[in-house]
Amino acid sequence: MSWRAETPRAIAARGEAGRRLLRRLLDGPPAGLSGVVSEAQDPWIVVWGEPLPWVDGGVFLGISELAPSLYVPTRRTWELPPELLQARALAACEPGDAPVAWLDDALVPLGPGRPLDGQVLEGLLADWERT
Repeated sequence: MSWRAETPRAIAARGEAGRRLLRRLLDGPPAGLSGVVSEAQDPWIVVWGEPLPWVDGGVFLGISELAPSLYVPTRRTWELPPELLQARALAACEPGDAPVAWLDDALVPLGPGRPLDGQVLEGLLADWERT
């Protein structure tokens, strides 16, 4: 049984797309959005809430009703059942990391995230520019 996460619930980006996403969020009021930045050599930023911004190079993420703690790219078709994929992802993470985003080469713990306001976004962009 193959499946896809149809409805975007989050957007992820890294590299230049990550910078564009942070700048887009700074340009408009991010009320209602939360996010995290992964701790990696080439970090991902993942943002969720309403309304989701769009950015060139961003990856929209969705969930399955059978795996509500796993965000996956909406463009990808999965062969493993969603509950099995979620179990694998959560087994690879620390307790309290859920939900998690399964991206091309990374599992990004989303946890509770943090509200994104102008001060948080400016700090994230400054950190991003140093990478």
